Amino acid sequence: MTFTANTALLIGAFSLTLVGCGSKVDETDEPTDTSVGTTDTTDTTDTTTTTTGDDTALYFYFWQGSATVNNDGTDYTDWDGNESFTYYNVNEGTIACTETYTMLSETPLAGCDDCSFAFDVTMSDSMAAGDGCATFGAVDQSGETGTVGWGFAPTTEMNDTTYNDVLMYYYPGDATWFAVAYATVAPQGDGMTIDYEINGQYFYYYTY
Repeated sequence: MTFTANTALLIGAFSLTLVGCGSKVDETDEPTDTSVGTTDTTDTTDTTTTTTGDDTALYFYFWQGSATVNNDGTDYTDWDGNESFTYYNVNEGTIACTETYTMLSETPLAGCDDCSFAFDVTMSDSMAAGDGCATFGAVDQSGETGTVGWGFAPTTEMNDTTYNDVLMYYYPGDATWFAVAYATVAPQGDGMTIDYEINGQYFYYYTY
């Protein structure tokens, strides 16, 4: 799971991409002659482009997560949560596949000046459920599957706009932090619980 600064934008910006072995686009550029015995030569060229068909589906993907972040009375000490990654079939209005995994960390991350806490979170024990999982290569995996830097900022500024209660993501490519989603937080002892949802992208998936 990797974000980039122009795809993991705060609060639901999306783009449309094509996924597959090549461009499955049907184009017709043949002009239609409507001059039946007259001098009217109006150009009615049909330049319709289609990106749908029996072997094409429009999908959307998104993340959801929740965690308990404990505090020993002085510092936040650990992240204990779960996360899911979901492929949603827009054409059918159904969930094609959901991958869920455990998210644990006792390793703080530095460098997020706006964060109350930040951790290098380990993803593990992935489980895949749904009729479409094989399409996307999603399978059950035991053990560690990766890490991600998560933090929480009560207030942060991005593009001259101030946001409150946001999930922060550490991008290792250039060692920067940026906001990716609003977070719902609630006190729990000296710590808190945090819930979040990260919008992804629309994309076409097709086969030959």
